[in-house]
Amino acid sequence: MKKIVVSITLILSMMLFAGCDYNGNKIYDALVKASEINSYEMDTEVSMSFDSQGFSEEEKMSLDIVKAMLNNSSFKMHNKISQNEEKTNLDNYADIYMNYGGLGFGMELWQNLSQDDSKFVQIMKVPSILMMSMNEFSGKEYLVMEDEDFGFLGSNASLKQIQDKANEIMKKFIAQYDPDMKLIDFKNSEVVDGESVYNYVLSLDNESLVKLLKYTVNNVLDYEDGMDDFKEFFGQIIEMVQVPGDEIEDAKDEINEAFDMFVDNKEEIKEKANEVLDLLEECEILGEEGIQIEYSLNKEGYIINKSGTIDLNLNLNKIEKAVTKIVGTEFDLYNENIVKDQSTKVIELGIKFNSKIYNINEKIDIEMPELTEENSIKLDEMTNYYDEIDTVNYNDELF
Repeated sequence: MKKIVVSITLILSMMLFAGCDYNGNKIYDALVKASEINSYEMDTEVSMSFDSQGFSEEEKMSLDIVKAMLNNSSFKMHNKISQNEEKTNLDNYADIYMNYGGLGFGMELWQNLSQDDSKFVQIMKVPSILMMSMNEFSGKEYLVMEDEDFGFLGSNASLKQIQDKANEIMKKFIAQYDPDMKLIDFKNSEVVDGESVYNYVLSLDNESLVKLLKYTVNNVLDYEDGMDDFKEFFGQIIEMVQVPGDEIEDAKDEINEAFDMFVDNKEEIKEKANEVLDLLEECEILGEEGIQIEYSLNKEGYIINKSGTIDLNLNLNKIEKAVTKIVGTEFDLYNENIVKDQSTKVIELGIKFNSKIYNINEKIDIEMPELTEENSIKLDEMTNYYDEIDTVNYNDELF
């Protein structure tokens, strides 16, 4: 499922750069190449900042707690992925460390997906502090989840088929998508560890963000030629879900009905979407720094580093008034005290991230941990245990 999510995310990212100028096309090409990578390692760091303005003393007390938590929070992950050329077998490892308000804990995750053997196994090394709170499972280090726990991993469609279909859709989409905006600037070139690196920067402020969203939403809604491709794409995803064949066909029929309903109501959807986007423009959700994302490409055209900042400046009064306009009179009456409130309440939220990608298409070994009855517990065993306890407690209450 993670690879499906990644594929869909890549499609959305590619849409951002499709139809752009030379620099935008360089990033688009790099995203296409990223979807074709079979192995890599990645180190990611994320941090946040939080502040607020214009709130009452009582509200400020609660917000100060949030501020203390978020301003001292961080997320770090070391990730390794290795898959075969056909993308039917995948090994994934993640070493994760999270710190929230000075409270830190780590966990490790292993995944093995094999369509050849119709097998999906996920092993999580659970934080010891969590296992200590469950006396029944003290001493257990690993939580094991297998394909029956997820109802996933059919064999009718491979991840490669889905990825190929996604790339095919994007190529058709690019041919007609042209927002006529300069989003990417070439920053500089440099030599890092003896390798040439080319840096590009994506910049968005409130005006360009809304303009891009308006164009993209309207373009997608008017893109009738791609409807059959989208149906086939989602149909392939449905085929990867491990359910009986007749249920797959029922699910496909539901997808077709949903798309048909979308076509029938397209103009109404389009009108409402543009109304929302117009109000979004009034809200000005980005701060002075806006969105800044830097992409570093090597000479082969692969993205080897992504870093950026997202500066959100949420004026709650403007947002609440915008929601009132969208929802209508009932909401207006229900929240008349909000609408009449002339104070300016602002939430300032900053996000910084950096991802370094290396060992691209190199041999990467991922060893699954050795499991025993003493050090591991299966997810279904854990859920069955708590289900039995709930049943006993329920019966005790009855009698």
